[in-house]
Amino acid sequence: MARIPESVIEDIRGQINIVDVISQYVQLKKSGKNLFGLCPFHEETAPSFTVSEDKQIFHCFSCGRGGNVFKFIMDIDSVTFPEAVIKVAKFGNIPIDAQYLQQDSTPVNEADRKLRDLYQQAQQLYHHVLVNTQLGQPALQYLHQRGMTDETIDQFSVGFAPNNNLLTLFFKDKQVDAETLAASGLLATNRENQFLDRFVERVMFPIKDQGGQVIAFSGRALHKDPNQPKYLNSPETALFNKRKVLFNYDLAKAEIRQEKTVLLFEGFMDVISAFQAGVKNGVASMGTSLTDEQLYMLQRTTNHLVICYDGDTPGVKAANRAVDMLMPQKNLDIGVIVLPDSQDPDEYIKTKGAPAFVNVIRNSEQSALRFKLAYLKRDVNLSNDKFKFDYLSQALDLLKDQATPAEQSLYIQELANDLGIEASAIKTQLDELRPKHSGNGLTAKGKFQRQVEPQPVGTLQKPSAPVKYSQLEQAERLLLYYALHDESLCRQLISEPNFKFEHDTYQTIFELWLTFLTNHDNHLVSAFIDQLPPDMQNVVADLEMSAFPDASNNLVITDLLQVMAHQDAKKQLSDAQAALKIANETGNVDEQLHWTNEIIKLSRDLKGA
Repeated sequence: MARIPESVIEDIRGQINIVDVISQYVQLKKSGKNLFGLCPFHEETAPSFTVSEDKQIFHCFSCGRGGNVFKFIMDIDSVTFPEAVIKVAKFGNIPIDAQYLQQDSTPVNEADRKLRDLYQQAQQLYHHVLVNTQLGQPALQYLHQRGMTDETIDQFSVGFAPNNNLLTLFFKDKQVDAETLAASGLLATNRENQFLDRFVERVMFPIKDQGGQVIAFSGRALHKDPNQPKYLNSPETALFNKRKVLFNYDLAKAEIRQEKTVLLFEGFMDVISAFQAGVKNGVASMGTSLTDEQLYMLQRTTNHLVICYDGDTPGVKAANRAVDMLMPQKNLDIGVIVLPDSQDPDEYIKTKGAPAFVNVIRNSEQSALRFKLAYLKRDVNLSNDKFKFDYLSQALDLLKDQATPAEQSLYIQELANDLGIEASAIKTQLDELRPKHSGNGLTAKGKFQRQVEPQPVGTLQKPSAPVKYSQLEQAERLLLYYALHDESLCRQLISEPNFKFEHDTYQTIFELWLTFLTNHDNHLVSAFIDQLPPDMQNVVADLEMSAFPDASNNLVITDLLQVMAHQDAKKQLSDAQAALKIANETGNVDEQLHWTNEIIKLSRDLKGA
């Protein structure tokens, strides 16, 4: 494979807007000159992740991560720099020579690289068996009967695991080491501790991370077996944590951003059927309920989440549980779609057709409040006064905590019509429902009460405390920032006798910047970042995002240099005093005289400063 030339890299960088790329992963909102959103690299309640469109740089003020568009893709998708360049080029539909396309996409972590390689090979083998062999014909026929086209099968890389220990034999032939096989979760072991295929006679759905790399499988049994689960997922590994993965998020995230809505389906087949029907912003969780980590992924992308579970009784109950979980999320607008005739999305598409399904998705969303009121009312005998008033009490408790005044007015009138009770009487009863205060003076929180503060999502990483820099380091940071934007200042600093940044990191960045200026025509900081190790990329991004004042005249630079010289003299004085102490202890008269004179000189210099 050929190394991607810097000219090609610069051309790709120049044609891509970092905001467009990051917006596929993070919901960004303009604030002043920059854009802000929830950091994709750690969980937080308040946005500290910043993107500068002018500088083409991102930075998180909480976790400290930062860099340019290639660094973002490297970090978010766990790929190498060449692969990040290729991904960015593909995103922008920028042609790139075929000789550069076969770059190594392996993560830095060697163990992860091996696991990802195994999963990629397994996916390719399963897919080949499904579409090209007699062994896969029954599974392929089943998928066609379910309405899945060959194009969709390819799009989702669906495969088939036969009952002949094929994967075990495949990896044995590849001479994969036992430790890697055991860590992968792709194989199981028998009583003799021998490897055998974990997935047998199952249609295989690859589970991919947000970058589109296979990290696990979900296998659906081709034949009913009371002793086997209908769906079998890969065990958790170093790559796969089911709490942090959403099925189809890799394909859906761009559509979610465009539609400003995510559809939460109950199962994989629902997601795939909806995708094939043209509804491509759907995802499914790895279990029966959405986890905090999955919710955080979605909150980074959109504020509008619509639940579209099966329309039968179990599906409606599951939707109700999801609504109860999601309603306290103050920053999420929750909607619900209940499909007619108790059907699930896959069934509805088959019986009514794709256009009818798209119409339902676009026009049948109801608010979480309306869904909850309908759910509370289900199977209630309204001719029985006790049941009627029990329902009214639950409905008012819900309206008290969740509804705006306008919503309360609307639903009070509807309750009045349904129950045959004067609307004024219902409003009076609602007004009497005052928040109850506990003995410690705190307001008790009802089951559906809207919280004043956003609910925490999972175990959140606390924002880092603001870094307190010494006077010297503050001066060095400011001077380095100015040097990154003023080549004449670089020449001035080089000409200063014995000039040097005290902190090694800043000195190294400065030296690399001087080399970059000499060897490159493009002197953008966003391009310079590619030449730095990750920790220094974070430092430069931090400097670029800091609110430093402009260096309007040379007096500012002179003041900074004086601060640095003063701090350097103080350090020299401290070192001289330490040396004099050693000379006194050893009785070295010459050294005593030398360091005494040096201390006198340095002290005078400091007083003069």
